[in-house]
Amino acid sequence: MKRLCATLLPLLASCTFLQNAALQAEYERLQTAEPSMRNLKHLVARETYLVHGRVSALEGGPALTQPMSLVAFSSRLRAHEAVDAMHHLAPGTHYGLNLPPGDYELVLLSDLDGDGRLGTHEALARRQLQLPDAASAQKVIGQVDLPIGPTQPPEWPIDLKAEPLPTRPQSLFYPPNTLRTLSDPLFDPAMSALGLYQPAAFIEKAGTLFYALEEDFGHKIPVVFVHGIQGSAREFEGLVQQLDRRRFKPWFFHYPSGASLNQMAQLFHDIFLSGRLIPPPEGMPLVIVAHSMGGLVVREALNLRAAGEQRPIGFISLASPFGGHPAAAAGERNGLLVLPSWRDLSPASRFIAGLHRTPLPEAVSHHLLYAFANPDALKLGENSDGVVPLSSQLSANAQRQARQQRGFNTTHTGILQDPQAQAHVLALIHQHWSPVPAAHQALLERGGFEEELPEGLSGLQRYLLRHYGHYLRGLASGQLTPLNRYDAEFVAAAQGQRGATSEGAQAWLRFAARYPELAR
Repeated sequence: MKRLCATLLPLLASCTFLQNAALQAEYERLQTAEPSMRNLKHLVARETYLVHGRVSALEGGPALTQPMSLVAFSSRLRAHEAVDAMHHLAPGTHYGLNLPPGDYELVLLSDLDGDGRLGTHEALARRQLQLPDAASAQKVIGQVDLPIGPTQPPEWPIDLKAEPLPTRPQSLFYPPNTLRTLSDPLFDPAMSALGLYQPAAFIEKAGTLFYALEEDFGHKIPVVFVHGIQGSAREFEGLVQQLDRRRFKPWFFHYPSGASLNQMAQLFHDIFLSGRLIPPPEGMPLVIVAHSMGGLVVREALNLRAAGEQRPIGFISLASPFGGHPAAAAGERNGLLVLPSWRDLSPASRFIAGLHRTPLPEAVSHHLLYAFANPDALKLGENSDGVVPLSSQLSANAQRQARQQRGFNTTHTGILQDPQAQAHVLALIHQHWSPVPAAHQALLERGGFEEELPEGLSGLQRYLLRHYGHYLRGLASGQLTPLNRYDAEFVAAAQGQRGATSEGAQAWLRFAARYPELAR
């Protein structure tokens, strides 16, 4: 959280703030003169829906070689207006859309004829969607899935540009364009400012709010990093560099920090906590490291967990304003532009009042880390870390539910770089262990084979041999005991007791035939 931003009052006079206030005024003028749903979603004073779902694989049909685009059309203000879209989709991947209330036709398209355009005849799936105007409606809608199959072409002409696939590496498992480095422009300060002042524009550019540094490895414990207001994933670079990457995988919730905290919390829950988008292996812990306002997003998301959920979760908050921020209330009263997150940050808001309404279960351990060094030469008011009052970081409700509290003589942003704070956070992370037995874990961490692989393997088969080859050999040779039904079926196929129907078994048999000395 940037100091200038976090204090909010100086922000009200900053050039960036005034420019964005003027931009919002222009959006309002356009909406009056030339109303459109696409313009409407950029008005921060209007609520929008975040819709997510899955594009299901094509059953029994030919493999799709071209990426797909999902487009949401509305005729509420203009005939068949393309309001939002997500590109570069593949069968089995998830999508996300940002839409104002209204009725929509979701159309999945692909450039099947290779002319660089998306046409009416290239529709692969359609679905109607109704998003009510009611203020009380849930503003995150999930499981809006689209099965690919024979589809009646839309009744109106479609002629859109087919977005070319970026040259960056793509994941076999994650949504498109989620594999990044922390030096990626997506995490630049300009994008952070865009997320604060123009959440809809941020979502258009970001596409997805989930990011990772590497392909998924199911045996590693996920560590989700969550930034604060006008922050980014890059702020956690010092911690990520010291993370034991053999056992842990860093994930990032890189979200528009000006958006509604209730909405961001619901989305965080759906992505990381619900188990629907990312089903966790049984007993696999989850670690969450959240700075500043990110801690509020996570704490509200934990309220949304299903009763009786027992997944072990380590929640580490850093300098989070659990009691709200008094400057947010002043910003709401005096600002030309009132952002949804500021409204939620007010100590008198319904969001803050309900933040600790559900006690944390035994499976969730909250480690509350706070900062108390105020660098200001002239110190006015109560004690703080230079940004967040100590009384807010140590709100009574947060203290009661925390497993541990620890303070650091550093500033609000300095807590992310402070060596003592980093060492403590890393120690808390590294105390979590995978439920996989030690012998299995050792071979999983050993990885796979570097030898030239047989021709014609699928991407998944190559991935399994490159990253899990030693584990597969351990199973096939009897060195390891199968842990589940999939392992048992693999062993039976590898030992010739049944046909090889899984990609893992097929890949292993081809590899073993080519390199029998390595398969033993």
